[in-house]
Amino acid sequence: MLAITLALFVQPTVEFTAGVVPAGIAYLIGCFGALGLFLSVEHRDRHPLIPLRRFTHRSVLATSGVMLASGGAMASAFYFMTLQWQRVEGFSPLQTGALFLPLSVATLLAGALSARVQQRLGEIGALRVGTVLTSLGLGVSALLFHLRLPCVVSGTAVLFGAGIALTLAGSAQLATARLSGDDAGFASGMIATSQHVGAVIVLAAGAWFSAAVLPETAGAARYPLGLVGAAVACVGAFGCTFLAPRQDNPTWPAPAP
Repeated sequence: MLAITLALFVQPTVEFTAGVVPAGIAYLIGCFGALGLFLSVEHRDRHPLIPLRRFTHRSVLATSGVMLASGGAMASAFYFMTLQWQRVEGFSPLQTGALFLPLSVATLLAGALSARVQQRLGEIGALRVGTVLTSLGLGVSALLFHLRLPCVVSGTAVLFGAGIALTLAGSAQLATARLSGDDAGFASGMIATSQHVGAVIVLAAGAWFSAAVLPETAGAARYPLGLVGAAVACVGAFGCTFLAPRQDNPTWPAPAP
């Protein structure tokens, strides 16, 4: 039943993107019906698949929201940047891969430094910095694409890469650090699922929006518009960080002198 719910949840994005609104609405109704049936069974069962009490963890719910939006922004960034570089700017696949290298290096370096950032700013602070950097990187990249400075985007995209690394590390730490082993496993599954579902929803919404606003012949402007949509999703991820409970006790030990 849970698998049916997830399948019916993703399908409306496909239907809405294709312009088939009635079918999309029908899938949404089926999705919420299957979800209601699943929750009803789980509530009555003495040995539920997913104890509903786990959904009361505010840190898990907040980080799931962050990963839903950030996962969508990550998928959208790679999709729209690749199309812009190849279909509009005329770069080859090899050249496009080379343009992504600074972003990849920034992600690796920020991931290595994420523990220190969390020591200094706390888990929630690191998450907020990550979502702000991600949104800023995507917004600046969209502007540079619009100004027809595609190679410069390779440098400014490091903001996006660093932000994603801090967001991924901060979400995992905040969601699992203070839970028992079983609950921590559930939290890890929740944020991973949220990331993948968000990738489908935000990317489909961005593609539909850019296609609805601009015609096919406006390719040079359509893809940056998709990046703007991904940046807006990251603003939503930043808002989700305020749903997390304030943690007064430090999770990370102080660094050795």
